[in-house]
Amino acid sequence: MAARKRRHDAYGLAVTLLAASGCMIGPDYVRPPAPTAGQWIEAEHAALRTESADTPRWWEMFGDPVLGRLVAIAHAENLTLRAAGLRVLQAQARRGVAIGGLFPQTQQLSGSYTRTRLSLNNQPVLDRDLDFFQAGFDAAWEIDLWGRFRRAIEAGDAGCSPRSPTTTTCW
Repeated sequence: MAARKRRHDAYGLAVTLLAASGCMIGPDYVRPPAPTAGQWIEAEHAALRTESADTPRWWEMFGDPVLGRLVAIAHAENLTLRAAGLRVLQAQARRGVAIGGLFPQTQQLSGSYTRTRLSLNNQPVLDRDLDFFQAGFDAAWEIDLWGRFRRAIEAGDAGCSPRSPTTTTCW
């Protein structure tokens, strides 16, 4: 009777572990809202101008050499369109690697054929020629027990999500 109870407990534990293997920990990713005002708070103030400035180098009006150096560094290190496009491709590749974690990490296909001819000096047999065929396939992967791979895919999606209506997405 005790052995039967232990067997039922083992089955119950196995079913519980199998059911829990599909669980993910943590909430789904949701982009946090960024509330912004439709216009400047004091847009009607008389001291404010809405037309563009006449001078393209407006920061020089402050006479601050540190600000001038910072703007020069920002212009020098600003991404070109090609570099920005490469960053998008890099984010797409990271997402692809994350998706790859869901699939088997190891695949192996094997096969062999052996032909053996028995000697005439042995005991008499019906057939001297023996053919041996063997084929096999192995696949191994890590079970996504706690949702690690699925969360990595969500992170990759977040890295590819559009920042503005003009940018492209990764999917």
